Amino acid sequence: MIGRFDGAQMVGRNSMHRPHDSLGALSRSWLTLASGAAGFASQSSEEGAAHVEGPLGSGSVGGAPEAQSDYFRAPGVKAAGRAARIREVRLDLVKEAAKPSEDVVPAAKK
Repeated sequence: MIGRFDGAQMVGRNSMHRPHDSLGALSRSWLTLASGAAGFASQSSEEGAAHVEGPLGSGSVGGAPEAQSDYFRAPGVKAAGRAARIREVRLDLVKEAAKPSEDVVPAAKK
């Protein structure tokens, strides 16, 4: 009788730990995404100010088009890097959220 109770208690404890671990992984991933978004916002405003100062501080009319072309080229390269980072974080989020369920659902290991 006591063996059944201990087994039931272990099943109940494991049933509570799995969702808790999944939610922990989700909150860590969302925190990573939120800090990345905050960093992007501050970096974007600093870069925007630097690009405005570029053509104004060039001193000649010939330097302004070069500064503008740099301004339009740089965001595309940086956006691709940010998209790759977000993709990595989302993939890690899914892997971490699925880990607690791998022993319950055998197909989750694949």
